[in-house]
Amino acid sequence: MSRASSAPLRTELYTCMRVACPYCHTKMTVNVWSATDTSKNSVQCLGCDKTFLALVPGPVVGGPFELSD
Repeated sequence: MSRASSAPLRTELYTCMRVACPYCHTKMTVNVWSATDTSKNSVQCLGCDKTFLALVPGPVVGGPFELSD
């Protein structure tokens, strides 16, 4: 029988937010971590590949993802 890892289980709380590219207006979603560090808010657009700063209340930790309506 194998021994379970002693590393603590890490869970991150985030919320999914919609953002739009200011260049081509492609709408997409990003995962935003609930924190005050906003130094990681750059997003590469899925439509035009340009990078922009997402104005969200925490650092982006996932995405962008295609927006499904």
